[in-house]
Amino acid sequence: MDKNKRKNLYRQMSSMKTGLILLGIAGLVLGVGSVVFPDGYTKTFVFRLVFLLALLNMTLCAGNQCKLFFTRCKAGAKGTLLRTGALAALHCGIVLIILGGMFYYFSGVRGQVPVPEGEQVDVNAISLGKIPYALRLDKFYMDFYPDGSASQYNADITLLKDQIETAQGTTRMNAPFQAHGAKFYISKYGYGIQIKTTSSTELRESDYLGKGESFLFSGTQQSLEIVDYLPNYDPAFGNESKTERPDNPRVLYYMRHEGQEKAKLQVAGIQEWIKVDEDLYFQFAEVKPYVLITYKFDPGLPVVALGGILLLGGAGIVFMKGKRN
Repeated sequence: MDKNKRKNLYRQMSSMKTGLILLGIAGLVLGVGSVVFPDGYTKTFVFRLVFLLALLNMTLCAGNQCKLFFTRCKAGAKGTLLRTGALAALHCGIVLIILGGMFYYFSGVRGQVPVPEGEQVDVNAISLGKIPYALRLDKFYMDFYPDGSASQYNADITLLKDQIETAQGTTRMNAPFQAHGAKFYISKYGYGIQIKTTSSTELRESDYLGKGESFLFSGTQQSLEIVDYLPNYDPAFGNESKTERPDNPRVLYYMRHEGQEKAKLQVAGIQEWIKVDEDLYFQFAEVKPYVLITYKFDPGLPVVALGGILLLGGAGIVFMKGKRN
């Protein structure tokens, strides 16, 4: 390729018009791809290639603006120096935002994991080693208004590495816990219910069951299906809890007999013994909360933040200069 052709190619690749076209294509590719291939589309070769081209173009644009700024500094062109510097900052900001986004697409991770209170999960395994810790939910609790409605949801969590505690903190709704470059949010909460049965031959305890899960009474043709856990049961509210504060906890459930389609909805208190037959009783022995934790590791976030500051600052100065002129 001769010198003139290289100059023309550089000029085309470093033009703002080309950059806007590439960014538009990237947005279109992202939109279409996310609908057609919703799982992990941002990790595909096509998506990364388009964004790499956009990054290359905006880097060249930013380089041109910075070169122009320093040239005018040497020439003492004070009248246009501020606007030129603002344009350089604006372009550098765009580059940093794209670069930070690509850091996340290439090496970031985001996911969700349910964690029962008092138990831990290996986030290292499910985050592909990008968050090399286990997460333990020490306690889930709510703060309440005087009327019993929840004012805040709190989860005390601990991060561990090789069973050694490395960080502790509390995550709340809209207030994530941050440690080791990762963030942890409360996305959802629920309850698991343990069933205990007793008979003349055995004492049996179930795993913690959630909504819609069933428990089969051994040696019988009867099963139990969990409908819901209501922290504050009031018949006037039907199948809904009056408040989230545990003033009158109850479990809604169905008792089913094999071969019978219909089942009557029933209500029982915690640790209340209920007769199944002459030699078999059960109780809802314990209710344990669990939290769906969203975890996120974004190594490009500081870069994006700096880019946003440069972009907004540069755009503001360009706007004000243009308005004055």
